[in-house]
Amino acid sequence: MHYNNINWSHPDEEDICGLDMPTTFNVGQELYVGMDFDSKDAVKNALKQYVMKVHQSFKVVETKSHKYIVCCPNNTEESPCPFYMRAILSKKTDAWKVTQWGGPHTCLNMTMTQDHEKLDSNLIATCVVGTFFMFILSYFCVICYFNFVILLTGMIREDPSIKISLIQERINSEFSYKVSYRKAWMAKQKAIAIEYGDWEESYAKLSSWLTHMQNHSPGSYFQILHDDFIVGNRVSREHRQFHRVFWTFGQCKEAFKYCKPIIQVDGTHLYGKYRGTLLMATSQDGNGGVLPLAFAVVEGETLTAWSWFLAHLREHVTDKNGICLISDRHASIKSVVANEHLGWQPPHGYHVYCVRHIASNFNRKFNNAKQKEMFKKLGKVYFIH
Repeated sequence: MHYNNINWSHPDEEDICGLDMPTTFNVGQELYVGMDFDSKDAVKNALKQYVMKVHQSFKVVETKSHKYIVCCPNNTEESPCPFYMRAILSKKTDAWKVTQWGGPHTCLNMTMTQDHEKLDSNLIATCVVGTFFMFILSYFCVICYFNFVILLTGMIREDPSIKISLIQERINSEFSYKVSYRKAWMAKQKAIAIEYGDWEESYAKLSSWLTHMQNHSPGSYFQILHDDFIVGNRVSREHRQFHRVFWTFGQCKEAFKYCKPIIQVDGTHLYGKYRGTLLMATSQDGNGGVLPLAFAVVEGETLTAWSWFLAHLREHVTDKNGICLISDRHASIKSVVANEHLGWQPPHGYHVYCVRHIASNFNRKFNNAKQKEMFKKLGKVYFIH
């Protein structure tokens, strides 16, 4: 390379001939010198897509914050292969640019596997989310990927609980590679984090979200409880550990004034990265429609958790007398309701058990679905007006 081509202000940015050529791709074109990328990850994903398309691979020669160099893993003196790419981060444009491109593989790949080493969970995650497909169309314009865009774009947006087997099936149908369950599972977790944010970010934003709700929804209320965060043997002053949260919407509290005087409470386990239990209180309107009243995320269906939730329900949702409180036969709920100071004893409240829960327990013991349905009918009482 001639010295006149060196940019002495930025020595790592050679002014190579053809570097400013248009970066628009036509169908079937190769990678070339002068191609721009938004990020280093975009460079990596482009290479992964490229080598998978031709059933080849690459090895990383050098990777730094401003430089990324790869070559053919099969390249030897006896059997040289021209595949080589060098990309750098331009300080002038803040974009990654291909400065050296040796050309496509000329070697023969002697190892053919069902799963490609470059088809990792990071690449699959971007595919599942759909953000990588616009990159494919913009840079490669390979027509065979168009259906992949339609099939997988927004999979996570449409169904965050999508089955791992479906992700494996889509990857296999479009890339012709079979990925392991673990790789597909890891990709799904990363895709969820890309689309919705990771677990730590979500918990950190919880207070600001609920404060915004309270400020813009009159009558709404929330409370978050934290525990001390222990680092070593000391309490951290910079961090707190989430313990519980309770919230209710002002509009729902107002609507409850015109609903049936019943409140049904129940809990369900959370199965995310951080386990816990979601407690809920709902009611019904005159048409049998469900009205959500209050929610809480707690450590479990413990006596203290239910006591805290039902006390907040009385204090911040309704103080109406004659409420019919419906629940399952959980021992903690029974103990809390028995506490007269919480306001769920007559005439303030009347505690009854949910017929559906009792019927399910009945069926679990006697294994008779027909008798279960007959038992549920016993709980219905019709009034003639």
